[in-house]
Amino acid sequence: MTQKELHEAFMVFVEKGDEEGARNFLVENINEFPENMRKEIAFAFFVDAVEKDAAIAKVQKEGMEMMKSLDEVEAILADASKASSIKEQIS
Repeated sequence: MTQKELHEAFMVFVEKGDEEGARNFLVENINEFPENMRKEIAFAFFVDAVEKDAAIAKVQKEGMEMMKSLDEVEAILADASKASSIKEQIS
């Protein structure tokens, strides 16, 4: 494929908004691109992977914080229930 053909084929995916298709096209045709473009493509994939890992880590951290908060609320409710039960027994 010529550079022009590569560009045109790639732009079909871009114009359709088909990110997965564009990614697959780049992976399947990586060796057709000049060396400097291969490096840029690889770097873009690396950055994308790092950003996704960071987003996953953030969601995991928020999930752990939420679980901790739920545990605290559960303990407070258990204490309140015990206090209510003791008040009923005294009355």
